[in-house]
Amino acid sequence: MTAKQICVIGAGVSGLVSAKTFLEEGYEVTLFEKQQGLGGVWERSRAYPGLSIQNPRDTYAFSDYPMPASYPEWPSGEQVCAYLESYAQHFGVTEKIQFGAKVTKVERKSGNTPRWMVSVSFQENGKEIGKQNYEFDFVIVCNGTYDIPYIPNLPGMEEFIAAGGQVIHTNNFNDDSVIEGKRVVVVGFGKSATDLANLAASKAKECTLVFRQALWKIPNFFLGLFNIKYIFLTRFAETWMPYHKLQGWEKWLHSFGKPLVWAFWRLNETILRLQFPLDACGMVPKQPMNKLIGCSIGLIPKDFFEHVRAGKIRAVKTKINKFFASGVELDNREQIQADVVVFGTGFLQDIPFLEEKYHRHVFDEEGTIHLYRHLIHPHVPQMGFVGYNSIRFS
Repeated sequence: MTAKQICVIGAGVSGLVSAKTFLEEGYEVTLFEKQQGLGGVWERSRAYPGLSIQNPRDTYAFSDYPMPASYPEWPSGEQVCAYLESYAQHFGVTEKIQFGAKVTKVERKSGNTPRWMVSVSFQENGKEIGKQNYEFDFVIVCNGTYDIPYIPNLPGMEEFIAAGGQVIHTNNFNDDSVIEGKRVVVVGFGKSATDLANLAASKAKECTLVFRQALWKIPNFFLGLFNIKYIFLTRFAETWMPYHKLQGWEKWLHSFGKPLVWAFWRLNETILRLQFPLDACGMVPKQPMNKLIGCSIGLIPKDFFEHVRAGKIRAVKTKINKFFASGVELDNREQIQADVVVFGTGFLQDIPFLEEKYHRHVFDEEGTIHLYRHLIHPHVPQMGFVGYNSIRFS
């Protein structure tokens, strides 16, 4: 009997492990990747200077393929990409990948044995060099939640670009010469935004960080002593967060013991306010830490708050209202001269190639994804989704 044909779309972390798993089970696997290299968000063309992971090394590794012991506690983006390349090579996934292969349409083909028709556009240097259709028994969508960079459509942007200004998303920032000696505005307060503002503090002529709300940021080491993995990545830390069905000690803790929970999180906030000059920088978040711990807390680059306090990064809590020929106008009517505007404004979530009648099942009118256990939809046959249990923040 011929092995079933499996299509995997996307050669990021999710796509690689999906392909590896199906190969081990004896299936025929084809993996389509629109970039010229594997890695997804870690692919080299998408990595900005200084990119590193937020997790300690051993918590960001495949269980059956540890990261090299020579790697530092927080590996760089380059090291993570090399690790993923090594993983793919070790498990025979690399030879199954077709690079520069952008999936343009996935349609259900009717008949006695329904299959998926996958249309692929092969591209090189941004130009199409060929097309081809394939048929598969099962499709695994791994295009990721960080695939479509979001840049808000603001008035005057075209005028700014026509006058020589540059507008870049952090996803496409891979050369720091773009900001060297320039007047730079960075938009956002996620990890990529603060990373690039920190880079601009030393490379650019001047740097302004525009953000709508401050978020809690954590150091690699609490008080310069304790690795964050012993603070937030333990079962002890998990007990301070409520979940669906509380039992035993945790049930008591989140009912009668609520004052202890309150004190635990306020203690962490106080430590951060002492370790970082949050008050002096005017960057104390309004939301309590325990309201954001699951989605909006990230590592802060070294010396970021010191750069803000010293004026190397001018932080303005507002939003951009519009562009003009030589810069941006903020919502408070202030005008800032700029040569480069870098948006760290996250990503849109979509599966643009999925046939419309199935797309309507997966996404509602507000763009929210609906999947059972983040993996399948009962009305989308013979298709799985891997990597959709994440969030859209950058």
